[in-house]
Amino acid sequence: MKNDNEKRHWFRGKRSPSPSLFIFIWILVALGVLLQTFLPVLIHIRDDSLTIAGQFGDSFGFISSLMATLAAVGAWKAVEIQNEERAERDTQFREQVTLTRTQAFENTFYSLLAHHNTLVAGTDIWQRQRVSHDDGNVDYKYIHQHVGRDAFKRLLSTLRNALGRVKKTEDLDLIKSIYAKFYDKFEDDIGHYHRTLYHIVRFVDESDGIDKAFYIRLLRAQLSNSEQVLLLYNCSVGPGFEKFRPLIDKHALLHNIRLTNAGFAWERDILCPIFQKDAFREDPIT
Repeated sequence: MKNDNEKRHWFRGKRSPSPSLFIFIWILVALGVLLQTFLPVLIHIRDDSLTIAGQFGDSFGFISSLMATLAAVGAWKAVEIQNEERAERDTQFREQVTLTRTQAFENTFYSLLAHHNTLVAGTDIWQRQRVSHDDGNVDYKYIHQHVGRDAFKRLLSTLRNALGRVKKTEDLDLIKSIYAKFYDKFEDDIGHYHRTLYHIVRFVDESDGIDKAFYIRLLRAQLSNSEQVLLLYNCSVGPGFEKFRPLIDKHALLHNIRLTNAGFAWERDILCPIFQKDAFREDPIT
């Protein structure tokens, strides 16, 4: 119903094809019929002029056929012009609908991107310090608040420290177990973050008539390296494995990730192979 309303609005005010061509054609046809019917009556035919009248009638028959042919050609040309005008209007309408849909997509996409950045800016993690008392009790005090992207650096550092104490880092099940505890502790922060990011990527993936690679690049440019490494964990040994990981493979969302610290070799040797190579591919424009 929406498309019909748009089409009626698009066609409103459009000038209809000029009827002059059709009027001219029907005038030709009418003249042919009138001449063929009434001209012999208007001519004074004597008994001795029947032969001349017959010859004139034969000549007029040729003229009538010629006029009928011209009328048919004119009618065909009129239909052709009308079809061309209709095709042009349909093309303009489709272009207008495509433009409207693209604008609607962009409005939604940039709103989601702004929400994502607001979510990142509002993330805060407190750093604690262990305090031992003289009576043997142990307590913790908060000494520093990490905000925004600095909070994601702190989250990654916390996760890596937990994994760094594991001797058998090649044990994938053990990595999953440690990440599950980490996720449960910080779910209010990283859970909400990853779900929002997933829905943005899915929105781009399911939209038609857009340059998907362009919008994915815009999104990917918003991600810090710490965010991408946390995304690597979430989609290899965490809740994002089933639904989010295929989208990361498809759209090369980990293209900009840097794993240069030799102390966390399991990230490159164990977690990266869980993804397809396309997840790290280089696009023509990065």
